[in-house]
Amino acid sequence: MAGPLTLRDLWRSRRASVTAHAALHPFLPALGITDLARPVRAATDDWSDAYLIGFLTASISLIARNTAPRLSSDGLGHVQCKVYSALTGVPGDLVAERIIRFSLGRDLVFMTGCADALTFTSALAAEAAQADIADAGLRSESISLWQLYVGGRLADLQPGS
Repeated sequence: MAGPLTLRDLWRSRRASVTAHAALHPFLPALGITDLARPVRAATDDWSDAYLIGFLTASISLIARNTAPRLSSDGLGHVQCKVYSALTGVPGDLVAERIIRFSLGRDLVFMTGCADALTFTSALAAEAAQADIADAGLRSESISLWQLYVGGRLADLQPGS
């Protein structure tokens, strides 16, 4: 982050962080992650993978922008690091460094993760728009995409895959 956030950005980033975390956290049990005190089943190195960082940070960004469209770039970076860390246990400063390195290096694996996040968040938004107020549960398309993109990548990163 370039500097301290303004009071407005703090407010916007708080709303965006809560919304992004609430939207993505329910997908963790699909990966076998259920213990909130220990949010990561996979190794931290797995969550530092270019594809997973691209996918999750882009998903977080798209959800955050929808929630707080006037959030500054610094505020969005804060949201990305905070939510990524809360979901995976990877320290926010490490995530920030990797995002910068992969972005500046135009890493194709990272960019593929970002592109796949657009498909996932589009399905998530469509399902949310169709959901009844009483039925805010996860829908099959977004779960299938999560398992394909995130679960598949984590499986590929396991030894012997």
